Amino acid sequence: MTNRYSSSVRASIRALAALALVALRISAFGAAWESSKEAESFRKGDIASVKRILQKETYSEALILEAFPTAITSGNVELIKYLASLGWMEACRKDQYCMPIHLAARYGRVDAMKFFISQGFDVHAITAPTKRGGGGKNSALHLAAKMGNLDAAKFLCEQGVDADLKNEYGRTALGDAKYTASIRSLGATKKEDARNRAKVSKVIEYLESGQCKKK
Repeated sequence: MTNRYSSSVRASIRALAALALVALRISAFGAAWESSKEAESFRKGDIASVKRILQKETYSEALILEAFPTAITSGNVELIKYLASLGWMEACRKDQYCMPIHLAARYGRVDAMKFFISQGFDVHAITAPTKRGGGGKNSALHLAAKMGNLDAAKFLCEQGVDADLKNEYGRTALGDAKYTASIRSLGATKKEDARNRAKVSKVIEYLESGQCKKK
């Protein structure tokens, strides 16, 4: 199972970053951000390391749109709050492709979702449509379901996110979970595959139970 944003969101963020960097100093990050040691600190939620990095580096808004989502995947709310204090969350607000609740849902970070809701982000938002008509119009529940994140799915249902909403593929959150379950391999090893299948199966069972109802 992928560890990234939906392809349409990631592509849009990278395109923005590439355009912005044309007129800016090229830092050590740029297009290689995801594989950098710095990104790993953000991904792990290592606040001390992140603070040391930011003492040495000045981030452009384009790079913030790479680094802030990486920090969200860690689920470390204290790190997210620290970056918000630097204005990073405001940079996210200004970009239509930066959807922190969706990203937190994809990684099953319930506490992060709660924080973003408290900061005024819309838990009912859906991703933009795509030019080719496939892969867009997803709710946060779609992402939680397809990634097998039961706690996140339950939380989103409690918030009244519409379980019957269909994305551009014509699938509900339950449909996306079932699609994931149909994929031949969900992990690099048999053990990982079995673990991921079990997670997705629990989400399917929950959504099929009818407990997720729109308020």
